[in-house]
Amino acid sequence: MLGSGTFDAYKDLSQATGVQPNPGPNPMVAPLYFISFIFFGTMIMLNLFIGIIVGSMAEAQEESAKLLLKKDQSEGQAKSYEDDLRNLEASMDDVKLLITNLRLRLENAAEARAEAALYAEAPRRKAG
Repeated sequence: MLGSGTFDAYKDLSQATGVQPNPGPNPMVAPLYFISFIFFGTMIMLNLFIGIIVGSMAEAQEESAKLLLKKDQSEGQAKSYEDDLRNLEASMDDVKLLITNLRLRLENAAEARAEAALYAEAPRRKAG
């Protein structure tokens, strides 16, 4: 059976099953059986072969997708860490500017109070 399914010893099997130029009784049964056996055997073997290939391709695609996902996640984390660091540095620079502006305002306010106190005391000195 395996020999006929793989087309080995085709001539010997065809003669053994009765497929001959001058067949004996039931001239259509033996060739019909033999041809249908060959057809179904070939289809089964082809189906197995294609199934193995499709299964292997599916596994390879899954592995590739997992690797790409891991790579994207690691790159994304690295990029997000760099972006976070840049954002933090920019925020720190903004805070430094705010502190500098507040110091200047406080100094100006202190100077303004001192001048206001001097102007307020000036009329008292003239009066006294």
